[in-house]
Amino acid sequence: MRIFVQLCKEKESTPSLDEIVSKLKTPISGGISSFQGVTREYDSQGVNEPRVKCLVYEAHESMVLKEFKKIAMQAYTEFDLLGIAIYHRLGEVVSLK
Repeated sequence: MRIFVQLCKEKESTPSLDEIVSKLKTPISGGISSFQGVTREYDSQGVNEPRVKCLVYEAHESMVLKEFKKIAMQAYTEFDLLGIAIYHRLGEVVSLK
């Protein structure tokens, strides 16, 4: 069972997509899908003001990890996955420029 769940408190502790993919690759994998959330500078309507400078993520870590593991296990089972990884940043995440 290849399930990886981690909260990353510092940008430096956040693994790169290549590092995550290398944990999930297997000789029988047909493909690997990923979703990377980003902090956008504007709202979804494209309105210019006010600009978003950053988002600050906080969490009750033990509860979040428990829920992420539950979600990962459910997806792993329901979709017959070979592996799943959930990584989420904590702290300040600046917007794209």
